[in-house]
Amino acid sequence: MTQRNLLVVVLYFGLISLVASSNVFASDIKTDSKITEITIYPGAALVTRQAQFDVPAGDHTVLFENIIPQINENTLTVKGQGSAEVKIFGASIKTEFLAQASDERVKILQGEIEGVNDEINVIYNKDKILQKQREYVDSIKLFSSQQIPKDLVTKTPSVSDLEQLGIYVAKTFTDLEAQGEESRLKLRALNRKKETLNRQLQDLNSNNQKEKRSIAVAIQVIHPGKLTVAVSYLVGGVNWQPLYDARVAFDKSQVDLALFGMVSQSTGEDWQDVLLTISTSRPSLGGVMPELSSWTLRPFQPQEYRKVVNPMTMMPFGKMKSAADDIGEQFVREDESVRLAGAAALFDKRAEVAYAQTEQKGISVVFKITKPITIKSDGTQQRVPITALTLPAQFEYASTPKLSTYAYLRSEVENNQSAVLLPGRVNVFLDGDYIGGSAINKAIGNKEKFNLYLGADEGVTVKRELVEEKSDDTLFANIPSPNKVIRYLYKIKVENYKTKSITLNLFDNIPISQDEKIKVKDVKFTPETTVKDYKDRKGVVLWTLTLNPQEKKEITYTF
Repeated sequence: MTQRNLLVVVLYFGLISLVASSNVFASDIKTDSKITEITIYPGAALVTRQAQFDVPAGDHTVLFENIIPQINENTLTVKGQGSAEVKIFGASIKTEFLAQASDERVKILQGEIEGVNDEINVIYNKDKILQKQREYVDSIKLFSSQQIPKDLVTKTPSVSDLEQLGIYVAKTFTDLEAQGEESRLKLRALNRKKETLNRQLQDLNSNNQKEKRSIAVAIQVIHPGKLTVAVSYLVGGVNWQPLYDARVAFDKSQVDLALFGMVSQSTGEDWQDVLLTISTSRPSLGGVMPELSSWTLRPFQPQEYRKVVNPMTMMPFGKMKSAADDIGEQFVREDESVRLAGAAALFDKRAEVAYAQTEQKGISVVFKITKPITIKSDGTQQRVPITALTLPAQFEYASTPKLSTYAYLRSEVENNQSAVLLPGRVNVFLDGDYIGGSAINKAIGNKEKFNLYLGADEGVTVKRELVEEKSDDTLFANIPSPNKVIRYLYKIKVENYKTKSITLNLFDNIPISQDEKIKVKDVKFTPETTVKDYKDRKGVVLWTLTLNPQEKKEITYTF
């Protein structure tokens, strides 16, 4: 081959290499991502956003655009999976400053505010109609109050006419008041929603320069194909609280306990059809226990005399910040950025994660919601069902007749599940009827018991009365005594109207003297108390009684 032909071949293959290598230059891949999973913690949430796309061979930066909430870059993780063979080099936050806020988000918020305003106007118009109806009924009432006395002079209106008129006026007023109350409640909820939306819109428009945040994931594609990338990050503006519905079956000696999560979020973006996990872990607290320093004592000195001035700088000691401190902080930041970049990791059909957040589930309770759920970013609480349990319970009554004439039902419930019951509010239902609120005040572990107070039960009656009070301040022959003696006799009556035997804890107290000039003596109980000085409370006594169906019992005591 001649030298000229060899040069042509070299140039030809060089051109082919140049064309081939141009296909592996770095490029940006903008994705249409969607939030797929949310893990909610008290005060924060871990958001997982996912995108699927085709990737050619070469170095690329995958961009997850329009990240609305502020996120902590230290919590950013990434993983991938697909038919493409890929290396992941890490992820970072990319921020651009815009002259105006995101038009799309502003339009959405403005549309929602307009919708709320329309609903408010509908309620206002309805209130005007209700007011006219009230005025009309008032005119009928006024007319009847003036006309009926006149008719009584000339004729006697029938009883049915008077009754029908009274029923009509009363029912109409009742209906109007009910509709007015319903409108008031709806208006209150709409005003709260409007305040939240206005606050979010104000946040978007608060600065002259607006931020557009994206998550940039650096990848190298060895073999092209399909790839699914998921990024996760921690955001604030989220919270959840446990709420229970306790349905008490008295005859079955059990409690059906349903746990709900009251979830709210105001991150600035709605969560549409996401897989939800609720966790009791608190990532904001960190994993390192704070350490104690020495506790020193010194004589007190006023604040203005405690400052010691450094003669070299004429500044108080402890107020200077050295260059070494700045260098140390810089090293920390640089080291953190190196850690976030991560080392490249090759995977076969599955992208290996260069860095990850480890969740210690051994010290937390995690609930995975089985059905996708939608949660609006308006700060309102949404009730999410978590789990339902059937727990054994023992029932007993308690009464303090000196303070209340009612006997209160209490259930002692045992947690026979391996999971811990979280502290939270409890809505209590007895035989299908809502009777009030209670609470689980602390975490309840396996085999632990807790009390649910089920309200007053009129099927058990309790009555306390002063039967006798005698005063004696004479010795004999009407000679005044230096001492005055007062004798008291009290009687407590209890009766069980239930069809089942019950246990009743009955509390009362006798006076305790705190002055040596006053003495309390000759204290007698019939029957004798079960406990005296209950829980170390002087003078507080307890009787534990068992009453069969329809049984009555009496207690007397004197002092």
